[in-house]
Amino acid sequence: MFTALFPIIATPDMGRALRFYRDALDGRVIYEFSAPDGTLAYAGLEIGSSHLGIGLNPGEAGGDGRPISLWIYAEDCDAAVERLRVVGTPILQEPRDEPWGERVARVRDPDGNEIVIGQQGRGEQARPSLGASLISPEPERYMRQEYERRFLLAPGASWRELVEPYCKRFDDIYLRRTYLRVRTLTDSATGREFIKLTKKLTTRSPYVQMVGSIPLSPMEYEFIAGLAGDRLIKQRYYHFFGANVFSIDVFEGELEGLVLCEVEAGDLEELMQIELPDYIGKEVTEDSFFTGGQLCRASRSELRRKLDSIRSLRP
Repeated sequence: MFTALFPIIATPDMGRALRFYRDALDGRVIYEFSAPDGTLAYAGLEIGSSHLGIGLNPGEAGGDGRPISLWIYAEDCDAAVERLRVVGTPILQEPRDEPWGERVARVRDPDGNEIVIGQQGRGEQARPSLGASLISPEPERYMRQEYERRFLLAPGASWRELVEPYCKRFDDIYLRRTYLRVRTLTDSATGREFIKLTKKLTTRSPYVQMVGSIPLSPMEYEFIAGLAGDRLIKQRYYHFFGANVFSIDVFEGELEGLVLCEVEAGDLEELMQIELPDYIGKEVTEDSFFTGGQLCRASRSELRRKLDSIRSLRP
């Protein structure tokens, strides 16, 4: 009935906690969940072969002043709670569906510790299973490092007259409960279409990712695209500035109105020293909301709230 267990640390300062568990202890963030206002509310990390959750709590600690809770996954949250109720376990919260897509209940163990019981795979925004993080022991043998920065454009920025006359249309499907993305790329100049399957893994730095891709045939695409996933469509334009190429993405659908700019480099030092064009606005590389894996699930209202919160911080 119970399938996995790991600790969750409550913190009033997610940045401070991540600097310790991610940076100082070599943790790798494999999952993030943001509150409606865009604030990072939860992060799941791998440290070695173990998993740790960090949750935002504006108070001093977790439930009833306790800084650490235990999370345990069950095949059926409701059945698990009934089983514990029968043996006299205090029920702190009855099972309910949470915004990130899991069904969750809270109980108290015999020593007064809070135990959170979660059930995976409910709702449209079900979080990845821990099994999704299992990769080959040496991903660098099969993947390359990608050094990238990401920006919003400055308000009223004029960029269209600077870009090349051609563009590329990206139709992406982010497969749920995985780190996989299926991309159909169409070149406006030639009309040629290219399909590839990509896997991206985060590292300790938001500026560096591990990336691996393989081309797909149309038949392979039809099979994989039939799996549960979230779609993201954008037009990408290109501006050659100095020694770098700035990719400007204009999003469609729920994200209409969002324009992001990305730039890559050969290494981290080079990336941080890149000269930026005048149309570049706020950098959002460290904000996971603006990653493809998060944007594909964002609604128009969530995007509006996020952009409004960023504008409110400008001097």
